[in-house]
Amino acid sequence: MALTGFTKRCARRSGGIRTIVLMEADKVTAVYDAATDGYTSASAPEGNRADYSFNEDEAQLRETVSVAGGSLSVTHELSFSLARMDAASRKAVEEMATASYCGLVALVTTNNGERLLVGYSPQFGAERPLRVSKCVGMSGQKLSDPTSESVTLVSTDTQKARSVAAE
Repeated sequence: MALTGFTKRCARRSGGIRTIVLMEADKVTAVYDAATDGYTSASAPEGNRADYSFNEDEAQLRETVSVAGGSLSVTHELSFSLARMDAASRKAVEEMATASYCGLVALVTTNNGERLLVGYSPQFGAERPLRVSKCVGMSGQKLSDPTSESVTLVSTDTQKARSVAAE
């Protein structure tokens, strides 16, 4: 790959995630467009995908690129907090953990409107999906402390997440 440089854009750089849709990896259909180096669409059948709500400012996507021994790897880490440590969050965590045996793919929409497909790549497709890395439920210590269930999904492949065209 040739170096082409980078030109900064004068645009909003707000952080955070607006929405997360998790899909069962083996049910995902994504159409890659080499001309734009992104996806024109990404979906899974009803019943094989679900929206996950979280409180504002409590979701993050982190991608770590590393090179060792001449091999490049990218670790994708998607973290978000489900409000309350209760029966509904317990069920959601158990569903994610069970689905993660076969893998998950996330369609993540940032607060800037960028849509990214995580756990799926042009090179590997859904072969290197996201899996539950950890879930931590916290009751808080004081009556005034909020309760939450924190979920972290992780995958490793050789490419950063690609964008998905707006619907």
